[in-house]
Amino acid sequence: MIIYRKILALITMFASLLMLMPAAAEAKAESDVNTNDTNNSIKNGQKTAFVGGHIINPESGSVLHNATILLEGGKILKVLSSKEQVPAGFKVLNIKDKWIMPGLIDGHIHLAQSGSAFTRPDTLDATKISPYQQDQQWLLDNSRSIFESYLNMGVTTIVDLGGPSEYMAHHRQLASYKPSPNLLMAGTLLSPMDMPKLSLNGKTFSKVATEEEALNTLKQQIAMQADIIKIVWSQETGMTTDELYNLYKPVIDAAHKHNKQVAVHVEDLANAKRSIEAGGDILVHGVISEPIDEELIQLMKARNASYMPTLSVTAHYSEMFKGAVSFNRLEQKHGDPIILNSFAELMANIPKTDSMSQLLLKYTPYVDAPEEALKNLNEQERSIVEQLKPNFAKSAVEIQSDNLKRIIDSGVNIAFGTDAGNPGTLHAYSLLGEMREWKKAGISNQRILQAATAGNAKAYKLSNKVGAIAPGLQADFIVLANNPLQDIENVFTAEMIVKEGQLVEVTH
Repeated sequence: MIIYRKILALITMFASLLMLMPAAAEAKAESDVNTNDTNNSIKNGQKTAFVGGHIINPESGSVLHNATILLEGGKILKVLSSKEQVPAGFKVLNIKDKWIMPGLIDGHIHLAQSGSAFTRPDTLDATKISPYQQDQQWLLDNSRSIFESYLNMGVTTIVDLGGPSEYMAHHRQLASYKPSPNLLMAGTLLSPMDMPKLSLNGKTFSKVATEEEALNTLKQQIAMQADIIKIVWSQETGMTTDELYNLYKPVIDAAHKHNKQVAVHVEDLANAKRSIEAGGDILVHGVISEPIDEELIQLMKARNASYMPTLSVTAHYSEMFKGAVSFNRLEQKHGDPIILNSFAELMANIPKTDSMSQLLLKYTPYVDAPEEALKNLNEQERSIVEQLKPNFAKSAVEIQSDNLKRIIDSGVNIAFGTDAGNPGTLHAYSLLGEMREWKKAGISNQRILQAATAGNAKAYKLSNKVGAIAPGLQADFIVLANNPLQDIENVFTAEMIVKEGQLVEVTH
């Protein structure tokens, strides 16, 4: 995520201050296997029947009890009710009384970011503590294990929403090794500004100031077979809303002609509306800075656009600048110590950060502090705190949560993403934290599961491939010990993960 650039600009200004068993005879003729069987128990392309589980349809929340899923050639052949017999020739796996749902989709991650305190030097420059090259090398060395981590959490599709285009070939090659999550990728972000501190192995942000520059960057991404085009709709360089519209409308139209979805980073309501009018397909953070209104909802419905909030990443940035980063139980158990320990290393070496970072680290802890704690601040310091509040106070997450609550029943397609890779938002394991934030916002378990499966599939035009358990779709699903409709954290109790018909070893 781009951490609210207008706030950083303000700080720069201040810097000078300081189921049942199978009944059919044919099924019984085959040897049963239990949930501890490994990938070798299903030969590639083998006809397989998963028998006795309760199939959850996240789109509606309905459950088909004691059902059977027939697989062949990595796809779902048929879903049978408890009254239907398993045809001859199918290897039977008994999953009686387990809960089955489609594989999860994380619709917003960044494979060019590690989750450490040192992964965004454009936001917090601590390169004198840990060089950015070191962070990027860690990522390149651990890319494959990151993919495996997603699968281990039941995430069978990931969407990388921006990083150096030069990384795309590397990630595609690693994703070609099976099993691996389905991978969609955006390359460099089209943006009104450049971020040279991130331009190590290629540009994360490509500055485009004219329609011609934007179209040329788009052509380069299409030539590199980017799956998605990501644009930054930001006024911080002084461009008006109309100027941004004129800059991006031709790019969005051209992207659509090449069947590319356009993901939009935009923060405020007025520009969100204009980005949808220009043809943007997905608001990949939702609206961050202010409440949404009925006009935006109706506009998104008319344009079939999708709304994807990223709630937890906002809190993580605030925690980092407050020196109070915490990790959920999955992150604590599975996170790399290099990433987990980076935040303590940062706080122990604050004088080595640049002046703007020191301002953020000094004043962000005051944004939610009581008046008593502010009494020793002078007028200018209080002004800095006030400028930080819109993006780092608890109210920043509350606005996004309230927007999600308002839009959830509107008919707008709701998608799910973590923005993993940003500081404090660990790859794969941050799904738990994001789901917890949705729960705090009052969203039902069914709606969360819907967004993380069918909602994301619709947003990225993948509904003919993933997002449900239905004939003809890819056999990507998870077999759970407990019902996630009752407790959302049961989604992390997988006993089997199936990717394109093959069992994935579960290690958590």
